[in-house]
Formats: sequence, structure tokens, C-alpha cells
Amino acid sequence: QSLGFSEAVIRLAERYGLEVKAADEEDAAQFEAERKEKAQLFAQREEQLATFTGKVWDSPALQYLLDRGLTYETIEEWNLGWNGSRVMFPLLDPQGRVVAFTGRVLDDSKPKYKNSCNDLIYQKASMIFGLDKAKEAIVKTGQVIITEGQFDVIRCWQEGIRNMVAVSGSSLTKQMIDTLIRSY
Repeated sequence: QSLGFSEAVIRLAERYGLEVKAADEEDAAQFEAERKEKAQLFAQREEQLATFTGKVWDSPALQYLLDRGLTYETIEEWNLGWNGSRVMFPLLDPQGRVVAFTGRVLDDSKPKYKNSCNDLIYQKASMIFGLDKAKEAIVKTGQVIITEGQFDVIRCWQEGIRNMVAVSGSSLTKQMIDTLIRSY
């Protein structure tokens, strides 16, 4: 499920009703603090997602997205949003949790794309856009198509090509390849 070792241990322990304890008190305190911070970040990102997606239907972003060939259903399926100056693309981890956002301006101003800052739940160097949706098709076909941007993935998804992901305007990194390999 593309989980790190610690997350996998915790999920399995929860599933089987087992208690997980850190090796010492210092590790336990650090682990608990990190767990709380991650939970807070995930909750914050879900609130942001709700705000952005709620604004897209009455914004200049809607016409922009329609002009780019997206349907209303696709806009909703991919939770595209608006923050008042940029079209917002939620970036999801392989488990489908919102970890960050990429915003795109509607005009030619710079920077054209702006990503969330790296933090405890988001590292740009390992982010694969669309992997949460593409995992099943990648496993089924044994193939993955890697492209540069979100629009490429979303448009192809809309046309039925489901084993496509993007590196979100970044170079393909070892961490991204590791994320892909762990996903199936």
C-alpha cells in the first residue's frame, strides 16, 4: 500500500488489535509527536480541499478547465478547486489522502505552477500525481505511463487511459521510482 515501515507496522497492529511500543521513552515521545502532527496536517489539507473545491463552480477556473477539455464530472472526480488566484490540484498519496496542492495561474504570470512546501506528509521529490487512481490499472496492465503534468494525467484519465501518472513538473527521481515500485 506504499506505506513506510512504521506506518505499515501500525496499520497491521491496529488491524489485529496489537499494541505497538517504541524501544524507549524518547522514541515513543518523538513518534507520538510526529503522529499528532501528521494527523493535524491531514485534517488541515482536507479542510483546504473542501474550501477550494467549493469555490471552483463559481469562479473563472471553471471556464478555464472546461476550455482545457475537462468535463464537469472530471473536475469533480479529481477535486479540482480555486483559491482566488490559482486553479488548485490536490496532490494525494498512494492511499488517497491529500498531502499538498499544486496551483496554476490562469494567465501567463510567473510562476505558472506553485507547489505546497515540503513538510512531514509531503515531499515533492517523491510525489507521483495520480498514483492513487492509477494503481489498479498499473497492476492490471503491468505498465505505467509517466508524464510531466497534471493536465496530461487528468485528460487521459477522462479518455479512459488509467495507467498514467505525472511527476508534476519535476524531474523523475529515485524516490518517485521507489514510490511506484512500492505501490504494486
